[in-house]
Amino acid sequence: MFTLTDEIAAARYHKKHMRQSGPLEHEHAIHAFVFLSFLFAEAIKLIIETWVRVKDSRAEVVLLLAITLLGVQYWWVIYESAFFYGKNIVNFSCGTLEAALFYAVTYLLRESHSLRWPFFVFAAMVLSFIFVDWLKYIENVPRDQRKIGHLAPRQLFRLLAIIAAFLGGFEYVNPLAVSSFLLLLVVVYTGLTSYAHWIATPRSGSKRAQGGPAA
Repeated sequence: MFTLTDEIAAARYHKKHMRQSGPLEHEHAIHAFVFLSFLFAEAIKLIIETWVRVKDSRAEVVLLLAITLLGVQYWWVIYESAFFYGKNIVNFSCGTLEAALFYAVTYLLRESHSLRWPFFVFAAMVLSFIFVDWLKYIENVPRDQRKIGHLAPRQLFRLLAIIAAFLGGFEYVNPLAVSSFLLLLVVVYTGLTSYAHWIATPRSGSKRAQGGPAA
């Protein structure tokens, strides 16, 4: 478990259960997407303003770069999971919490004189990502079919990010080292999930699309 094969299997499972007509088919999904997009757009605005006013701290610059890359990926998540967020009030609240924590960590990074609280809120944000993934999983997978391997490597990267952020917040580790490690995790995480989804996406004329083994 927790291998690239697990990640690809998780991506295939995700695409299998995504509605064929797209994540915005349902009316409530459109409402959720629009609301979360406006909220998240404010976070993007803060990211841009923070880059303009960036301080001399290398640790701050590295953490800001990690948040920027994470922001690009998360906006796609808002679109792709719009049906999930619009399904009921609990799911919608979870999406709002994710976007709000993203806004909070960006705001603190711009206004705070240290990285203590940005690290703590970053950890809380990643924890909310794990919780939402868990909700998606239990909603779509019957109890007798759930396996630990379905969590895939991305959850391990997230757990490492939470631990690192807490260590940075409590100042047990140098802030620059923590920021650099978080940036590395974001880059690897994004590359891993992008590759897994690319492999899991059927392409016309390919052996994979026809159900045969990949070359």
